Amino acid sequence: MKKFAVSFLALAAFSKAFAGIFFLNGTSPNDASYDVNKVWQGDDMLGRPAVGIVLLWDVCGMRGLLFRIFATVLFFAAAAAPVFSNEKPAGLMVRLSKIEVRMEDLEEYNALLKEEILASVKLEPGVLTLYAVCDKDAPNRITILEIYKDEAAYKRHIESPHFQKYKRGTLKMVKSLELKDVSALIPEMKIK
Repeated sequence: MKKFAVSFLALAAFSKAFAGIFFLNGTSPNDASYDVNKVWQGDDMLGRPAVGIVLLWDVCGMRGLLFRIFATVLFFAAAAAPVFSNEKPAGLMVRLSKIEVRMEDLEEYNALLKEEILASVKLEPGVLTLYAVCDKDAPNRITILEIYKDEAAYKRHIESPHFQKYKRGTLKMVKSLELKDVSALIPEMKIK
């Protein structure tokens, strides 16, 4: 509780200072020297979230204490929105599974693999991607790109009924299996 009170007081003090600097020291959209385009392009210290406040100020013509408080809260909400709207990729678990299947079992293996991947992606929110490909010259050599929200999601995945069915059903079909943990170079990139 004490940490919350200190954080709240610090935020309130910063908000008051911000409101005082931005709204009271002549930085009004009504001033001839103020350029909204400069703010939108990020050349202003406030950056793009300030544009909504500036436009709201101009439309409403408000200059009172209530508007300063509201505008400060709006600014911080706009600035924080990108942080809270995207899933943070720091905990991602990314793996390449390289599998060699017996040629005589390839059709049956591919059917079980397809069933397992479709079920995993549909039923498990922590499974972000399972993408299987095969070599053109050797279709029995399969590589699967696996991306999980985190290690816990991976552990839930390998315990799921559909994965266990796939594992039991393909055990005698697989000649070799290599699991390679890798790092995502652009972890925020989404597969469309």
